Amino acid sequence: MGRRVRVRPAADVVKEMRYWHETAGVTHICFLEDNTFGKEGRGEELLDEIEKANLSITYSLECGVRADTLTESICQKLKKTGCTAVAIGIENVDPDVLVLMKKGETIEEITNGIRLAKKAGLFVKGYFIVGLPGDTSEKVRKAVEFADREAIDLPRFALAQAFPHTELETWVKEFGHFYIDPYEYVLNHTDEFHGAVHYDFKDFSKDEIWKAYKWAHNQAEAISFRQSLLRAFGNRIGRLLNLLNTFLVRKIVIWLYQHKVISLPK
Repeated sequence: MGRRVRVRPAADVVKEMRYWHETAGVTHICFLEDNTFGKEGRGEELLDEIEKANLSITYSLECGVRADTLTESICQKLKKTGCTAVAIGIENVDPDVLVLMKKGETIEEITNGIRLAKKAGLFVKGYFIVGLPGDTSEKVRKAVEFADREAIDLPRFALAQAFPHTELETWVKEFGHFYIDPYEYVLNHTDEFHGAVHYDFKDFSKDEIWKAYKWAHNQAEAISFRQSLLRAFGNRIGRLLNLLNTFLVRKIVIWLYQHKVISLPK
């Protein structure tokens, strides 16, 4: 297998899109590429091929596009070729945390990418992480405020995970404390529903991390609920309906959606 990334030709990807559309009636495809617009213009080449194919199909980029690779022309072309949503890996909005985690992006670059995507009419998911080196409850609060201020359509908060043999595992061993072995955590905890905090450090205790994560998760649900109402009913009516945006109402709506009683507004 080796360590090199193997890339499929853009024309081959579009050929498979056509195959599933024509043989199975697939009308939407989720791309799980970590860095679609990273190097060598592969992302732009894919957009060109999708545009040439002119398929009656939509697609979304679900796996954390780097915001600093999103230009105005790329965002416009994404919208033109049928992209419905982009997921942007934000992680944290504090400059010091971004440096410690070696993000390679500034908060200004991240903000600009989000705004370009929103301007183009794309649905924006924002991925945040609670408990990274240098994080605090106050910085989590600022991340929620950022998601609210930038009107991110679907903000998502997850607990930091120190995967085995990573720099984060080494950092925790030096500056923090593990409560759950990294291997055990990876095997028995999912990204979607975190069951426990598996490490902490001096300035952010286990209890504080869990409390901040649960609070941020609830706030993110409220922001998502509001954005859904604004998309479905417009600014005036949506804001009036948002007065019903309470914890209980959101849980009822989520239950109805999970049991296919209702569908989410587009």
